[in-house]
Amino acid sequence: MIRLERALARIEAAVAVAALVAMVLLSFLQILARNLFDTGLPGVDVLLRYLVLVVSLLGAVLAVRDRRHIRLDAAVGLLPEAWKRPLGVGFDLFSALVCGVLSWAAVRYWLEAWRYAEVGRHWLAALSIVLPLSLGLLSLHFLLRAWIGAHRPDAAE
Repeated sequence: MIRLERALARIEAAVAVAALVAMVLLSFLQILARNLFDTGLPGVDVLLRYLVLVVSLLGAVLAVRDRRHIRLDAAVGLLPEAWKRPLGVGFDLFSALVCGVLSWAAVRYWLEAWRYAEVGRHWLAALSIVLPLSLGLLSLHFLLRAWIGAHRPDAAE
């Protein structure tokens, strides 16, 4: 499971870096086009919005993998050591459930957006797949964290 999580993290990091580089390049080209030719590149502003989503949501996924995400279990630190791991696993499972439900809702929304997209605008609906995919990845990483936490006595917090 740890190998799977590491492999996923490498792929996710590569996609996030590629999206960040694309954001910088497209922003630069857009600025050049507006200043030199008094016009922007068509569709770039919309694409940049989705690239921001890709970078930020994959950053959240990587934060979960590295245990650097915002956690709502502050009281766990006050509990006896014997309770910390089971509660951590419980929090991870609950987080996986919440992200899974949100991912399911995002998939349903995406399917509707795809179905009712205007002619020639399916590319825009295709870009919005980032939301259900990233929420699904968050759910998967929380499940992997729960599995690792439950099966390794030295699991890192």
